[in-house]
Amino acid sequence: MIRVAVVDDQALVRSGFVVLLDSADDIDVVGEAADGAEAVALVQRERPDVVLMDIRMPEVDGIEATRRSSRRSTSTSTCSRRCMPVRAASC
Repeated sequence: MIRVAVVDDQALVRSGFVVLLDSADDIDVVGEAADGAEAVALVQRERPDVVLMDIRMPEVDGIEATRRSSRRSTSTSTCSRRCMPVRAASC
């Protein structure tokens, strides 16, 4: 079983990832966080195998949260993501 934590400041995005990941038989979502500071505490408490982390968040961003978490837990891998605006194609 792969233990995953999901971190995003947008609740709808975060819950969408949780629903998607929970549907996989070999993935266990062990927690959610809404910002980088919560993410650091979550990683320390739950020790997930993987953290799916948004890069752009208020207060403590995903890059800094990854840096802080790495110092405390070397066995956790972090996959950072950033939402990019969708642009209409020019005709």
